Amino acid sequence: MSGDDLALAQFVAAATYGQLAGYSLTAAMVAMSPDVSVAEELARLSAREYEEYEVLRGHLDELTDLPEGLLARQRPVFDEFFDGAREHGWDHACAALAFGWSIANDFLTMMSPRLPAATRDVIDQVTTHQDIEEFALAQLRAVVASDEDRDRMRGIVSELLGKALAGYQRAMQETDALAVLL
Repeated sequence: MSGDDLALAQFVAAATYGQLAGYSLTAAMVAMSPDVSVAEELARLSAREYEEYEVLRGHLDELTDLPEGLLARQRPVFDEFFDGAREHGWDHACAALAFGWSIANDFLTMMSPRLPAATRDVIDQVTTHQDIEEFALAQLRAVVASDEDRDRMRGIVSELLGKALAGYQRAMQETDALAVLL
């Protein structure tokens, strides 16, 4: 496998495991939901997120004979971020979906034009939906009723963004995939 091929496979593995971790959070949130209608909507969104994971995983399998190894390298960064959001309850999980998901989608969308056509098509396919972000933002709006709530939510979002950026930095130190792709 050439350096370019390996870099592409590493990039797709990160997107794939990120999708799986995000799906895992949305699925876990069904049980945390404040009511049945919210749980049903989240279950529907979660099912589509898993389908998008399968699209990414299928593409990763086409790119490399060792997808499990590449995915395993991504686990610590993504699991730390999403497990932390899950452990802190509904508000943290909604903030992770609203902001973490949109950051990831924006990054993938920005990278898409620099990728080979087949990978670009897959990335474009899985970044077209914003239902998760809109759902999560609506849930956050529902719990923000006062200045105190707003301040608490700002703190949660700041903490999550800091964790996301630290995780991204750690992941980038372990690979030169972006340097090769860019």
